Amino acid sequence: MTSPHQAEGSAPSATPDTSPGFFRRLWEGWKRFAKKLGRAITVVWMVVVYFLVIPFFQLRRLADPLQKRLLPGQTSYWLDHPNHEAAAAMQRLSKPF
Repeated sequence: MTSPHQAEGSAPSATPDTSPGFFRRLWEGWKRFAKKLGRAITVVWMVVVYFLVIPFFQLRRLADPLQKRLLPGQTSYWLDHPNHEAAAAMQRLSKPF
């Protein structure tokens, strides 16, 4: 008797019959394993992000690099920046001739 996957008139092979059911079970097992592995990796990445990445940005926020807070005794956000080159250029450009 021949298997359904064997052509008629051909000799039976000595290899075991690998029917689609075998590959289906193998695929389903792989999917179960991959799902568990994916969940484990997701937990690891979320822990890394929560404890390493987020605190870094919180510390940067406390530093106030744009100087958005008023310093004690300040009434305005205006900062004087003496720039002697700009003053000389303005004086030179005010009288071109």
